[in-house]
Amino acid sequence: LQGDINTIVSRHDGYVMSSNPVGETGAELEMEAILPTSTIGEVSDALRGSSAGEGHFSAEFSHYQPVPEEQVKTILGDEQEGDASANRLQP
Repeated sequence: LQGDINTIVSRHDGYVMSSNPVGETGAELEMEAILPTSTIGEVSDALRGSSAGEGHFSAEFSHYQPVPEEQVKTILGDEQEGDASANRLQP
């Protein structure tokens, strides 16, 4: 399961910070990862599926980080397309 979680996190532009056994038997694993806020919904669904609904997931804001240049172009391109279509709808 740990490998699955690492894969899920890395596919969503995140990285695992720590991984520690917890509980009296050490049978459970607590992982801390950094992920973009925009991916939290997808990651939550993927983790739930990977753990067959048995895992627990929580999120808290950590910090701001620059957006990679290729994503900025995508975001601005989508925004500009939205503005163009909005202008076409106005009389």
